[in-house]
Parts: sequence; structure tokens; C-alpha cells
Amino acid sequence: MRIKAFSLLFFLVTAGSASGQQFDDGEVITTFAKSTRTLAAADIDLDGDLDVLTAVPSAGLVLLIENLGGGNFAAGRAVNIPPLRGLVSVGTADLDGDGDEDLITASNIDQAIAWYANDGSGIFGPPVVLNGQRIGIALFEVCDLGQDGDLDIVSASYGGTLLLHENQGGGQFVRENRIETFFGGILALDIEDVNGDSNLDVVVSNFDAVYFVPNGGTGWGNKIRVSGTTDASRSPDNGVSGDIDGDGDSDILWVNTAAAWSPGIYWVENLGAGVFGPAVQVEGTSCHDLALVDLDQDSDLDIFVSRNTSQGIAWIENLGGGSFSDSQELGDGIQYPTTLCVSDVNQDGLLDALVADRVTGTVTFFEQSSGGLGYSITNFVAGGTATFEVSGAQPGDSVLIGYSLRGPGPTGTPYGMVDMSPPIELLASVFADSNGVASHAQVLPPKAAGIMVYTQAASGGELSNSLALQIQ
Repeated sequence: MRIKAFSLLFFLVTAGSASGQQFDDGEVITTFAKSTRTLAAADIDLDGDLDVLTAVPSAGLVLLIENLGGGNFAAGRAVNIPPLRGLVSVGTADLDGDGDEDLITASNIDQAIAWYANDGSGIFGPPVVLNGQRIGIALFEVCDLGQDGDLDIVSASYGGTLLLHENQGGGQFVRENRIETFFGGILALDIEDVNGDSNLDVVVSNFDAVYFVPNGGTGWGNKIRVSGTTDASRSPDNGVSGDIDGDGDSDILWVNTAAAWSPGIYWVENLGAGVFGPAVQVEGTSCHDLALVDLDQDSDLDIFVSRNTSQGIAWIENLGGGSFSDSQELGDGIQYPTTLCVSDVNQDGLLDALVADRVTGTVTFFEQSSGGLGYSITNFVAGGTATFEVSGAQPGDSVLIGYSLRGPGPTGTPYGMVDMSPPIELLASVFADSNGVASHAQVLPPKAAGIMVYTQAASGGELSNSLALQIQ
């Protein structure tokens, strides 16, 4: 595959800046969310864009911030439901199957999970309480756990009780069933088919470990500890699951928040059938909340994270195979970022971010723009002709495509970070067409199957997204 060697310095000087998704500086859309632990984005009024929901715990109110379109938001208003004591979590789902998003709340002093039917305009009906007198009820996830076409609710309490509220259709729920109990309480929930049996399992962050509870379809198995017994597993929070390494099964990611026990972001690889490898640290910064999403649209799951105290927010690019770049920071003005929500708020095909500051009470909207270079490769097969394509360049500009067989970097320079380890080779220098697209066809060696290639493009003082791909 080698065309000719060229110096690392030449590539970096030509590139001139770090890669990364482009976010604006953020817009504060409310200042009334002090101490909130919850954010949600949904099209409440059926106008085609996503509105924002959060909580005002001191008043027991759910705050609705209507998206007016074009990056503009209305002033927040309290939704028309009775005040809730100890309001912790807010979310939405179409529980009654009528095509609009209903409201769901969890309040730990009221000890209740409740839902409220939406009339389609953001006006909600009376509360339907799904459980009674569960101490410390605080968390829930919505999913079709029974695979019958109706959305069920899994709830959890700080006291450690994990419950299933089964939807029989039309928002009619049967009495809750206990799934499992966790000594010391439950901090976070996620729903995913962890063991590959086509049933949705429950991932739980406990005070001392991350577990999953296998769903057998007709009953629940015993909880299985997945995070080991090392310091990395002490005080885990916000465990989420997804295919981090691209091998077709669900891995698990969490943050460790305790300063005394190796704080940072960790993940464990699912080796198959819900058997997990050792914990791998992504970074050692103490964090609070995270999301596992394909932020840069390169078909692998990146990490979006809020830091503890005043360390801001950041995203961490998945370079492929579970290798991650250094974090890319944004949102310097947020003093105490806690809760975040990543969603396509303005419905432009790009994921945006909502971040709550628990001390100042602000919720800030960060819009992702479509600027920057996009880089993709097709037909990456030994003996075949692969196509390397870069979009977003200025028409007529030179585009350099570099690669490394040594590793993913990152390599630091005065111009930013590149996700390739030296030596870096020049694959091609091509010119962008009138649409800003540069394309290069390259025959891959017949015996190159299995080789990992780390590659990135540069043009006009910009770096593209990086790719880490194995030749098939």
C-alpha cells in the first residue's frame, strides 16, 4: 500500500489544526434548573423539532422549553402537572400508542413512578401512578422489554430495588414485578441485549460494581458482576452499554467518580454471551455523566462526557476497535456540568448536546455544525480497489491522505493531535472537485488481509476525522 514516505512534520504543517466535530459556543436556554439531575429531548408539541424537558427539584416542577426552530427556544414553562416531592427524573415515551410523547416522572419522596398522557400539544392529563410506596424511587428506562409492541418501564430506587412495569397496551400497566435487589442502592440503569440471546437485559450501576441482569424471556436470571474487583470498579456510576469495539456484541462503559479509587472512564469488552474481559481505562479524569453515541457519523460509538467540578465537557472519539483519541473539550463557561443529553435537537442530521449546570441552574444547548472534512473508505478488501473519499474541502484545494501501520497515536504537535503513530506515509495528494469532494482509488495488496490501517486526511489547514480500519 505504500506510495512514498513523507515526514510527519510536513503532514502536520500542511494540516494546521486538530480534527474534531464542530460545536458552537453554546446557548443558555434556561437558568431555572438548579440542582437538576435530569434532561430529556422530545417533540412534545409535534412540530418537527425536539423540545427540552428538565426538572426544578426545589419547586417539584417539570420545566418545558419549547424549540421554536432555527436555534431559538421559548422561555421555559412549568408543565400542567401537580407538584412532585423529591422530583429526580423526567422522560418521555409514547406509552399509550397514540403517536405523541407522554411524560414520565420519578419522585423519591412521593416514592412513585407516574406517567401523564399528552394531548398532542404539550398539555398533559392527570397522573397515573405505576407503583406505590417504593423508598427512594429515582430512575427509570423505557423499552419494549416484552417485545409485544408496547413500551414498558424498568425503574430503580436508591434503596436498591429494580422493578418491571409491564404495559399491556394503551398505557394500561399491570402491578410491578421485582427483577432484582442490589445492596447499597442503584445509581444508573441501561437496557441492552448483553448476552446476545435477543432478549433485552438490564445493566445496573451499583455503589461497588457494574452488573447486568439477564432476561431469559420467561424469567430473570441472577445478576452478574461485569466490572471486576479492582479500584477501577469502586464507586461506578452511569454505566451504559453498546458495541464499543465493533464486533457485534454489547460492551459496557462507566465512570468511576470516587477520587480515592482510580477515578476515570472505563470499559469492559464483551467476549461473547455476556462474558467480559478486564476493565480498560479510557482516561483518568473524574467525570459525572456520559453518553455513548456516534457523534462523528463514522459508524462507531464515541463518548460524550461531563466532568466533575469545573472541568467542563468533552467528547472522545472512538478510533475503531475500542481505541480512543484524547478528549476534545468544549463548554468552558459551564462551572459544574452534571447531567447531559445528546440528541439531534434541531433535526439536521447531526447530534447536538444539552448540558445542565447543577449550581448555576443553567441548561446550555451546544449545536453541532456540518463544517469540517468528512473522510470515509469503501471496499477496504485485500486485492480489491478501495475508494478513499474526503468531503467538505474547498473546491480546487489540495487534499492529502496519510496513513500509519504503527498505531492510532495520538501524536501531539503545535498544531493539534493526529490519530496516527509515526512514521506516517502519504497515500495520495488529490484535488477537490467543484463540490469539495476529493476521491482516490487504491489497489490493496492481495496478502494484506488482517492489517490494521490508521488514516486521516488534511486540507486547507484542517484535519478530517480519523479512521482505524482492518483490511478485510
